[in-house]
Amino acid sequence: EISQEGETLNLNNVRAKMPERDMLKDRPYSVEYDGVDVSHFQNNIKWEELKKDDSLKFVYARVMGMNERIDELYYRNMREAKRCGVPIGTYHFFTMDISVQEQWRKFKRFVDKGQQDLKPMIDIESQSLSATNNSHLKDSVMWMAKAMEAEYGVKPVIYSNQYFYEQYLTPEFDDYPLWIANYSREPKLKTGVPFLWQFSCTGHVRGIWCEVDLNRFVNGGSMDDLLLKKR
Repeated sequence: EISQEGETLNLNNVRAKMPERDMLKDRPYSVEYDGVDVSHFQNNIKWEELKKDDSLKFVYARVMGMNERIDELYYRNMREAKRCGVPIGTYHFFTMDISVQEQWRKFKRFVDKGQQDLKPMIDIESQSLSATNNSHLKDSVMWMAKAMEAEYGVKPVIYSNQYFYEQYLTPEFDDYPLWIANYSREPKLKTGVPFLWQFSCTGHVRGIWCEVDLNRFVNGGSMDDLLLKKR
């Protein structure tokens, strides 16, 4: 168990809403993808099954959500991925409603650097915005990116959808590893070049009994662009 902000979580069984069967069983398994990103929305993943998926090369797990409380399944996902030998990394959902220094403090507290196979990732999207003031968005994200780089020795991956990236983040982050979502076509940015494309949010993969985001490498991207340590 872990106690966080007065909340006690039983990490072995924190979700009671696991469907009794694969809700997508009548839908064929997704193919031609390279990795998935998961959170408590995917419920208790059956990792022994997931690792059998021929397409799967990596998984990213969310550590915190919009309310900056720890994702209920983060530690289970990390533990099970390591047990099954699935390369895994951690992503942080960025928000302008909490100071970037506090977000970084929590990230360092909850994320075990020694357990990470992949570079850390910062997720910035429309839900990251504050209802009051977003004038320092770029500066705040850059502060987090620099803190991660100093801690991990590599530039973090920057995730966003194509519209949001071009509206709010370019060109300051063009030299970072870019992971861009676009569900209608492969993203072609005006300046930066993504190495990873989130092309679907309705994937069906072994061991996950509900829809999941699907991602594939583009523009020559590969696992070497994700791994903390080169093979």
